[in-house]
Amino acid sequence: MIDLYTLNPLDRAGIAASVSKTHRALIAEEAEPAVGVGSEVMAIINEECFYELDAPPVRVSAVNVPIPYNHTLEKAAIPTAQDVVKAALEMFGK
Repeated sequence: MIDLYTLNPLDRAGIAASVSKTHRALIAEEAEPAVGVGSEVMAIINEECFYELDAPPVRVSAVNVPIPYNHTLEKAAIPTAQDVVKAALEMFGK
């Protein structure tokens, strides 16, 4: 697991090292799928680490809507820990 503390410069070497070690990639973020940094991380993985992967990379992100300001709606739009666990288990075929 890596936590990207900075987005500029993006830790490409850390991303590649993690994929090389685990041969899997699960990207979790609270942003919408098309506009989050996860899109760039997914591109890096696909372009630079594709042959290291044993399974397709998986992304867990917010629902594809503008993030609401209302607290209840916001909680419904962003992924939960359970969403990440479910995606990880599916990635390993469980």
